[in-house]
Amino acid sequence: ASFAALPIPSEDLLFAVLAFPVRLKDWLLAHDILGHPDDGILDQVLSGRCGKGFEAYIKARASQPCKCNICVEGKSPQLPYAAPANCTSKPLELVYMDTCGPFPVTSPHRNLYFQFFLDDFTNANAMVFLKDHSQVP
Repeated sequence: ASFAALPIPSEDLLFAVLAFPVRLKDWLLAHDILGHPDDGILDQVLSGRCGKGFEAYIKARASQPCKCNICVEGKSPQLPYAAPANCTSKPLELVYMDTCGPFPVTSPHRNLYFQFFLDDFTNANAMVFLKDHSQVP
């Protein structure tokens, strides 16, 4: 892969390498400094294409694959969310209501608003049309 195909401009990558001391303690620190790039990008940096002084870490990088906890967690699939528990035990115990309007154009029956009702327990719903906002309960 060439640097022209990288998701970040190569001059930014070069600046990230040169802005820090060249004698890094280990290649995992280089991985952190460069924003957790994949192994291919890190190999290009450590091989000297973007900076110098990484020769001592090329062997360490080759002997152990990247096991960055942040990258492992970021690439792992997320478990599904638990289904929400029902908070009601009988119909009409909890009713959601929303009022919408005024609309710029009246309905054929001259309504400018509507209200929507939803029962939490049964999922029964109803829509009521209103001519004026003063009709909202």
